[in-house]
Amino acid sequence: MRLKRSAQKNMTSRETRVVMSKRQIAIISAAVLLIAVIAGFFIMHLLNKPALQTGGSTRVERTQTKAENSISYDGRSYFLKKNSDGTYSLAQSTKGSSEALELAKLPGTPAGFVLYDGALIIPENLPDGTWDIMAWTMGDGSVATQLVGSDGKPVAGRGTIKKVELKEKSLVLTDADNQTKKIPLSQ
Repeated sequence: MRLKRSAQKNMTSRETRVVMSKRQIAIISAAVLLIAVIAGFFIMHLLNKPALQTGGSTRVERTQTKAENSISYDGRSYFLKKNSDGTYSLAQSTKGSSEALELAKLPGTPAGFVLYDGALIIPENLPDGTWDIMAWTMGDGSVATQLVGSDGKPVAGRGTIKKVELKEKSLVLTDADNQTKKIPLSQ
């Protein structure tokens, strides 16, 4: 119901009017703009944040260990696992997980374990008295393959590997007769 005009003159409004000066409007507008700029900068900083590095350390790209030990790389642990049937497999586990994921079966008995520029290299002794070198490049869907030389032929030999050493860009294998063979890993 609406009051007539004559009755409206006698009534006062309960509505309070907010009156702001141009100066107050300018100050509030500047504050809102400043908050928007700071929020935008903060959001852009979060979106462009570089990947976290653990403890400022650098990732090891080349290392060697005995066949019984593991190699850690990018939060994963790679190791050579002896299976129940006596064969060996290359396996990995992630940090905090106790489950091992088999990556590849190996035809022989590992004599050493090497990480070289993102590839795991496994010199192994084969049951027929020969040796070869298996390599597995890190990545989804990767398969273990035999290492080949610059001539395109698999790197292999007769005898039993007793010692494996990574020296600069080469793998040095020592057999049971103390004969050494130097295998270049970079062309």
